[in-house]
Parts: sequence; C-alpha cells; structure tokens
Amino acid sequence: MSEAADNLEMEDEHGVRVLLSEVHFTFAEDGSLTESYKWVYKVLDQSGIDGWSSTKVNWTPWNQEKPTIRVRVTNPDGNSYFLAEDQILESTESSDIANIYSDRKLLQAPFPRVTIGSIVEEQTTIISKVPKFDTGISRTWFFEGSNPLAMNRVLVDVPDNLVFHQKVFLKDDLLPQITELGNVKTYIYEYPLVSVAEENEYGLPLDHPHWVSLSFSTGESWQKLAGIYSELVQEQLGITDFSEELKTLAADTAHRTVVNITQWLNTEIRYTGMELGTGSIIPSTPEITLERGFGDCKDKAVIVTAMMREAGFDAWVALLRAGTSRDINPNLPSLGGFNHVIVYVGGDDPFFIDPTSEYSYDGYLPLSDQNRWALIASDK
Repeated sequence: MSEAADNLEMEDEHGVRVLLSEVHFTFAEDGSLTESYKWVYKVLDQSGIDGWSSTKVNWTPWNQEKPTIRVRVTNPDGNSYFLAEDQILESTESSDIANIYSDRKLLQAPFPRVTIGSIVEEQTTIISKVPKFDTGISRTWFFEGSNPLAMNRVLVDVPDNLVFHQKVFLKDDLLPQITELGNVKTYIYEYPLVSVAEENEYGLPLDHPHWVSLSFSTGESWQKLAGIYSELVQEQLGITDFSEELKTLAADTAHRTVVNITQWLNTEIRYTGMELGTGSIIPSTPEITLERGFGDCKDKAVIVTAMMREAGFDAWVALLRAGTSRDINPNLPSLGGFNHVIVYVGGDDPFFIDPTSEYSYDGYLPLSDQNRWALIASDK
C-alpha cells in the first residue's frame, strides 16, 4: 500500500496523502442507521504526525450506541500497530454554546507509533436507534475539504420500505450507481482525485451550497414531521393556568400581547438549556421551566405558545436552522437540521417572534432568524 501511495502524489497536500475517504450508511427496515467511516492515508511529514495521529468521535447516548474505533498503523519497516481499547478515553463533551448543558459523549484516542511514512487505516462505526417519535434521519457528506483525496466514496443501503430523498450539490455528473439485492437498494457515489475545496466567495446567499456534497433524508414529508412535533409539544403544554399573568399581559392585539408575554418571560426565565436525553429535542413542560427559573429556546417557545392560546390567539412553535450557515433544504424533510425554536402567531396578519431575543420585541427577528426556512409545528 505504501508503494501505491507513492505513485499518487497530488497538489496542495498538507501533511498527509489521503488515499481513501469512505462512509457506508446502512439503514435497517425499522429506520435505524449504522454509519461506518473509513480513512486511509500516508503520513508525509511532521505536520501530518501532529494533525493526523489521533481521533475524536461524539455521540448522544439516548439514541446512539457507543461508537467503535479501530485503527491500524503500518510503518515503513513493515510492522503494524493497533489501537488498544484501553487507550480510548470516554468523557462528556463540553458544549461550545454558553449556558447549554448536555449529556453528549466524546471518545478520544491517540494512535500508536505514528511516524513519517506510516500508513494509517481508521474505521469508526456508530449506530443510531429510532426514537418513539420517528421523524427520519438526515445526513450531509462533504466530498471536498482542506486536503486532496485520491478517492471519496459514499455508499447508502436503503430497504424498500423507507422513503429516501437524496441530492448532490455543485457536481451534476456525480450520479449514484444503484444496485439492488433483495429488498435493499445501494446507492454508490464515487468521486476520484478530489482537489482541495476552493475558498468561498464572500456574500453568497445562505441557501447556496459552498462545497460539493451529498444530502439525504428518510423523513416522509414535512407535513408528517410537523404533525409529529405538534403532538410532542401538545403533550408538554400541560394544564398550566396563566390567568393571573394574563390579567396584565393580555392586550387587544396578538402582537402587543405576545410582546408583553415575551418581555415578562425573559424577566422570569433565564436562557439555559438542559439538553439531557430526549430533552435535546422535546421541550420541558411550562411547570418545570417556571419552577427551575431557566429554559432554552424550545422551553420558552412552549410557554409563549401556551399563554397566547389561553389569551385567545392562534400560536404554534416553529423550528428553524438559525445562523449564517447553510439552511434547511426544503426537498429533504427531517428534524435533524434544525437548531432553534421560535413562535408563529396566526391570524389575519401572521408573524414570527423569537422569545429568546431580548431586543426584537417590536416585530424584528434577529438576523440569525431572518430569511430562513421554518417548520410550523401544526397538525393542520
């Protein structure tokens, strides 16, 4: 393999020569997903040792099994060294978002005996289970990166009882080879001799893909997903009585009422998220949030929705992908891409409001919410 790697020199290599980047997604009939990631590369210099001699893998214990990591390092003298199980460290992953507490886990491991000329083979496998609220699974795979690749390959196994939506971006000729065995179709995408990704042009629209990529989902439809999340929210709304608060907060118009509610809410509830287990997706009940005095975006959105309904106005929570990164693709239904929850107020003049934004009460959504797709969690 080392000799073959010597014959594959590519432009703009940084520390390593990547011979293979491959991922195999295997869906089971129940919708669960096994993901197997494989990398094969040759270490070229000290920067390759510094940057490519360890790995990190995160997972969420409530819906994923603990990943497995396998590594073999073959050195120029022909000797091979394997990653030992006791060299894999498990810890709780720290959140990069302030005031968010999570039970996400992290595996980290240094590779043994890596030197210049080493051939490193790494394989990581993760199994995602299907929660009781089956909304499908979505993934995005980027074919380009900071290093050239001799081969980037994606395989997706899909049983015929699942819906499968897929889309390749920025490379029209990257078409899948489709094979069929029994009731399973396998989609194979191969992109050989991948160059380094070009720098993004400044000012591109947020919904414009920046790199060659594949996105897919097994969600049936946005309408079904909206109905499922609406049921989850309805279960959490509970029977909290806000009649006392609404004596001073309710107004003649929906806009004035929701502004009053949001301002009151942000004096009562500080922004802090406890994303433990299904709490990363399902909001807490208003009773729990009010009792502890803190909540995240979905917790606050549920309280605003409950109070608006009690005041006689139509209101629903709405999910979106806030920020300036790539937006949700409207052709690939899944809850997986959303990262924020706000409130949609219906009526003759419908509008959105973000209960977490302390400076957007007058009807102006924060920039991170503007011009983004939103899924209104309604069964209608």
